Amino acid sequence: MMRSTFPAGRGPRVAALLLALTGTLAAPIGGTATAQTATPFDMTPEEQSAPAPIAPSTTAPPAAAPSATPPFQASPSATPATPPFQPSPSSTPATPPFSAAPSSSPAPSQAPAQAQSGGQMAAPSAPFQLAPNSTAAQPFNLAPQAQPTPAAPQPSFPTATGTPPAPSAIPMQSAVPPRPNAPAGNAVPARTGAPGSATAINRFILPDPKLRLNGETASRAWSVFLTGDEAAQGADLNIGYQNAIFDMPEASRLQVLINDVQVLDTPLASGNGISKLTAHVGSNVLRSGPNTVRLQATQRHRTDCTVPSTYDLWTDIDPKSTGLVLNGGRTQTLRTLDDLPAVGMDADGITTVRIIAPSGEQPVVGDRLLRTVQAISLRARFPHPVVVVTGTLPAPGGPGTLNVVVGTGTEIGNLLSSPPAEASAHSFIGYVDEPRLGGQALVISGPNWSDIDAGIEQLAAGVSRPIGAPRNALDTAPYQAPDAPFIAQKGSVSLADVEVPTQEFSGRRFRTEFAVGVPSDFYAQAYGITLVHLDAAYTAAVLPGSHVDIYVNGQIASTVPITSSGGGIFRHFPVKVPLRNFKPGLNQIAIEAILRTQSDEECAPGATLPGDSRFVLFNTTSLDMPNFARIGRTPDLSGLSGTAFPYNLTASSIALVLGRHDLPSYSAAATLLARMAHDAGRVLSVDSSVGANAVGNRPAIFLGSAGQLPQGILPVAGVAESARASWPAAPASVPNSPEARPYDSVLQDFRNRQEQGNGQTAANQGALSGTSNADILARWQGQVNGGAIIGSITRFENWFKQTFDISASSLRLGAPPIVPFQPSPQTTLVIAQGLNPDRTVPWTLITAGTQEQLVGGLAEITAPDLWSQVGGRLTAYRTSTRRVDVLPVASYIFLPTQPLGFSNLRLIAANWLSMNIVAYALVLAGFCVVLGISTAALLKLMGRRT
Repeated sequence: MMRSTFPAGRGPRVAALLLALTGTLAAPIGGTATAQTATPFDMTPEEQSAPAPIAPSTTAPPAAAPSATPPFQASPSATPATPPFQPSPSSTPATPPFSAAPSSSPAPSQAPAQAQSGGQMAAPSAPFQLAPNSTAAQPFNLAPQAQPTPAAPQPSFPTATGTPPAPSAIPMQSAVPPRPNAPAGNAVPARTGAPGSATAINRFILPDPKLRLNGETASRAWSVFLTGDEAAQGADLNIGYQNAIFDMPEASRLQVLINDVQVLDTPLASGNGISKLTAHVGSNVLRSGPNTVRLQATQRHRTDCTVPSTYDLWTDIDPKSTGLVLNGGRTQTLRTLDDLPAVGMDADGITTVRIIAPSGEQPVVGDRLLRTVQAISLRARFPHPVVVVTGTLPAPGGPGTLNVVVGTGTEIGNLLSSPPAEASAHSFIGYVDEPRLGGQALVISGPNWSDIDAGIEQLAAGVSRPIGAPRNALDTAPYQAPDAPFIAQKGSVSLADVEVPTQEFSGRRFRTEFAVGVPSDFYAQAYGITLVHLDAAYTAAVLPGSHVDIYVNGQIASTVPITSSGGGIFRHFPVKVPLRNFKPGLNQIAIEAILRTQSDEECAPGATLPGDSRFVLFNTTSLDMPNFARIGRTPDLSGLSGTAFPYNLTASSIALVLGRHDLPSYSAAATLLARMAHDAGRVLSVDSSVGANAVGNRPAIFLGSAGQLPQGILPVAGVAESARASWPAAPASVPNSPEARPYDSVLQDFRNRQEQGNGQTAANQGALSGTSNADILARWQGQVNGGAIIGSITRFENWFKQTFDISASSLRLGAPPIVPFQPSPQTTLVIAQGLNPDRTVPWTLITAGTQEQLVGGLAEITAPDLWSQVGGRLTAYRTSTRRVDVLPVASYIFLPTQPLGFSNLRLIAANWLSMNIVAYALVLAGFCVVLGISTAALLKLMGRRT
């Protein structure tokens, strides 16, 4: 028998050639040979007639490129060379795994590929072929790819005119269901690797510079104001987003609703960069006035079924590529004062209010400007206004800029190109076109300043709340919709009242949030509880060890453990939440359910996909607030950041002491007062002409750099007087600080310490050789606890605090001494509060190292997310890290705000005694002594001796 032999290395090649020839010859048996789509690792039969998607594509379809970059690919895939052992590469691009694209549709690049091959039909790809196709992008390829050489013009994807087919059959668990039978917008996805240009957006809509949706389910809503002209035009909504690489695009979706109408529903498939989507919003969806925009995300992990893995799921919304493109363009036509909210904001959520006043540095004029800014803040409801006061016409501003010209008719006549003629005859307030400002300007003018005052009052009319007027809600809709209900006394708020719907959930960590407000004289830091009546249910799949948690202001306040199996229903189940978790002003409340199941413990393939619901939270769940003590206390900056307390209750003018009467100082003061007026709900009367020596017993605000303020003001607010000289002179990083020292010098110091430590370590090792574990433990106890006696005391203190919730600091008689605060070189701004020398009224200090830091720091810290963190007796802010440090209140005085009836006095006394345990014990001992003496006296008079 004749045996064929092959040279070494050629056997596999010949085998591969024979395999290819076999496939080529066998193809015509079943009919005409056609090029098929190679599906790597796909063992399911192909369907040529209609697609049967099992999961959406991991990338959004491109807008101008013929092939989408798959996830986990570091660079766009180039056309790879034909690999060895592949006789004929398929001309049809391979469908990547998890693709929902139908395999029967030829790719746009197929025709050019066939043209290059001389018009011959490509051979079918072999089953289970592992080699990449000629035009296929390789999924999960992290290696850098060569740049492709363009061979022929590639067709671009046309703009879709209808809603694209959903790539997944998995329904999204919507936090807010869309309005039934409502017209939906048309989503046109466009894949990009970087934030796109924002020039096409003429109305930015994000209220925060960074908006993130965290967890398996998340939602955020706010309102965007449109004029009647803008709403009638219709618009295109641009959304730029990036999600975590752990998000499974087959099960993770992003929805956008405007006025409860769904305008966008897309898979979250942008782990490698920012993707931009466009959805058309018709004029029948938009409306004149506030429009509620809601973003909600459902996210599932690719591989992990544990609860900790849910914290890796997030979606960031890019503010620079998110906004409205009005079909008719931005008209910038404001017709009435009620159109002021339509000014909008820039990409960072900031509205720049430019006050143009030729005589703005004069105190008598500056007070009017400050009143004007407050009225604008109340009427326009800007989420984050930043004020700039100038005396001349500035250059045209960008998006979210409001120009306000204030001055007499003669003054504005020298400023404006076409001043209103009415301003020379009577009070005038209205809009004027000014080309040098780039659009309209709000003009407040008149023959004299009395007429200007009338215009300012007209601006504030109807929006400034009188002192003592009841308040039903806090104005939060421009950055968190709906407005937060205001609970001033015993009452109840349900989830339905704050527009949180009933939600069914199939994941591992459910979370929903809402906000409520409490008054500035809320006094319940150590006494009382509120009840959350929980209406929820869980299935038999939920294992014991799961729990439902209640968070207040980011801190866990209560837990409801699930201890039984077989499912259960909470029907108005009371959950106790201590009132000490609440603070004056806005309070964020979150309900979170941690759900463990056996399927998650096993975590089989596909276990992270949404399945049957395992938990439901009903919107009948309610927060029932009891009566609480109402009396103000100061110093306490939480009242200032909450409702501008105590200045919101001051009928007389507030003394505003400026370090310098110039335009930057008035700009900083105007930015502060715009935020305070928004929180107070009324225009605050201020007097900036008063000096520090003439303040007396008036509530006052001192604002200026440390070197500009009068002597003795810093220590009143608890700031070291030495900061006057050291803080302004200190740069952002001083030469002697570790942050600014050269690396070599820091490394040399480390080596020196290491050499010293090596000698000590050798000596210690020689001394410790042969010692027992007991000796080593005793030595470590001495190092950690300071010795046996101190260690015993420390352990007793820890046991006492854990058992009775009583710390050593609460056993003090009187307040601890206040250590003056020394700002670090990295501190940008300090807000502190103290008492006047007579200890009768509060004085608030806002200072910085330089005037530039003062203006910039106030512009940043007045953002809603940072301003809500201001509290304690002193708050320090760092621009570099956006960090807010708070020093707690040490001592305070009471400021009565309500009638001191018996019920209110009882609650005040209960809270005060709970905070002062020693005083409570002394009072209790005194009552016992009195009881003993009175009992002995009665027995002596009425008893019988035995």
